Amino acid sequence: MQRETQSGIISLDPKLFGGFAGIFRAKGLFEGPLALAQYAIGLAFLFKSNLRMVLVACALAFFANGRLGMIVCFLVLGIYFLEKYGVLNLLKSKKGLKIFVGAVLGLILAGSFFIDEKALERLQSVANIQDSGNSARLIYWKKGLDMFAEYDFWNQLLGNSGFYRYQVGNSAENGWLMLLLDNGIVGFMYYFTPLLLITYLSVQKKTYHFAYMFLLFVCMMIQTFHLGASANLLYWIIMYSFYLQLKGKQRYEVG
Repeated sequence: MQRETQSGIISLDPKLFGGFAGIFRAKGLFEGPLALAQYAIGLAFLFKSNLRMVLVACALAFFANGRLGMIVCFLVLGIYFLEKYGVLNLLKSKKGLKIFVGAVLGLILAGSFFIDEKALERLQSVANIQDSGNSARLIYWKKGLDMFAEYDFWNQLLGNSGFYRYQVGNSAENGWLMLLLDNGIVGFMYYFTPLLLITYLSVQKKTYHFAYMFLLFVCMMIQTFHLGASANLLYWIIMYSFYLQLKGKQRYEVG
């Protein structure tokens, strides 16, 4: 198998393939493990009030060996207990504490079966800027910012779809930056405004929705979480669901 890269067309070593490494094969329903991890994140957000579905999302992220997916789904699980019982009430409630400890132990037990040493190394490399993947992401970000700064007024306003990928041969590995590059400030604000609105309503009504919006913002910072037919649909379903919950129409809440 060959692939076109910035260095030209190279032959891919079968030893680097996910199947060879024993990574869960997700291509029956998804483009690959990364797409499955992104789906798990969307599932966790959408069914944030359903403990079983959040646990399923955590398991899917484990199977996909997605670093961001595992971290975000675990955080959604933590927010679930904080939102349901509160910090002090969670510590005081025997039932809540038992469920929380049981869920964490269950995930750890599942992880011991499905996560190998390579997966742990990937998790440990998340904050390591010396990691090749992380350093490459920073390089793509810089190239994206430099290119956007060189756009003329209309391209900055409306974007220049596909130009960055054509020039660099890769996405900017940042959803917000890709929105600016491809769709301009108008496209960026089209996606960013609902996030701001839900955050404002959450703070106003003292709910935990702002925490989910922060996680979603980070997801978009690290990956092009909104791109693709399924991910794009999930993004707007999540936003619409959260908005209806905050407007008091609880019957629309999923889970």
